[in-house]
Amino acid sequence: TILNNLFDLSKINKTEINKKAYSSNIVDACHLYMTKSKNLNTISKLLNIPYGTIYKYLQKGAEIGLCDYDPKFSNKYKGNLDFANNVNNRLINGISKGIIKKSGPNVNGIYNQDISSNALLIEVGGYQNKIDEVYNTIDVLANTLKEVINEN
Repeated sequence: TILNNLFDLSKINKTEINKKAYSSNIVDACHLYMTKSKNLNTISKLLNIPYGTIYKYLQKGAEIGLCDYDPKFSNKYKGNLDFANNVNNRLINGISKGIIKKSGPNVNGIYNQDISSNALLIEVGGYQNKIDEVYNTIDVLANTLKEVINEN
């Protein structure tokens, strides 16, 4: 193509282009994360930007090498995963398929579990289950959740 004849596109540093293309808000959020506070609420207040936006900025900043933010190292994520494992380990054998952590290309497998403490996503039943089976499972699950919550 004409562009290939004019420029050697293989020498373009896409990471540097991304860094320059993103707004200073991402840079500011990453700078605060790396130097002042790992707490997203604090960064949100300092920049007067909503928490969810700070979260997205830090993810993008980590993606392009501006900071080392990794939601899997969040205390909230670890706490939620521990809570889910605790509930799962107490369920009657065979009632749960276990904790499924999704992974793969373009999937971080976090599902906002690093944003809020005490977050849990539970699926009960499926197209092959009868409604009575689902109700029975919910009864067992509710009792197990009550036990775990009352211990904490």
